[in-house]
Amino acid sequence: MHFQDKQSAMNKTADLLNEKGRFGLSVSKELTDEINYGTRIINVFPDTPETIKSQIKSSGLYLVNVIEIENAYIFVSEKR
Repeated sequence: MHFQDKQSAMNKTADLLNEKGRFGLSVSKELTDEINYGTRIINVFPDTPETIKSQIKSSGLYLVNVIEIENAYIFVSEKR
């Protein structure tokens, strides 16, 4: 994720969602701390799926599903 303080970002997302609103989050499996595009470098703050699950729960969202694809995990959560 591109946010250093992921918990605050998830809390804000949970606050903005309507009841039954869904939040999808794609998290790269690559655990490097930067993405190099050749002409610019973007700092990223990778995390493990377990940490992301914990942050989703801590934000008050309900984890609906985790989908693993080739290069990422997709987390689907819902405000209840």
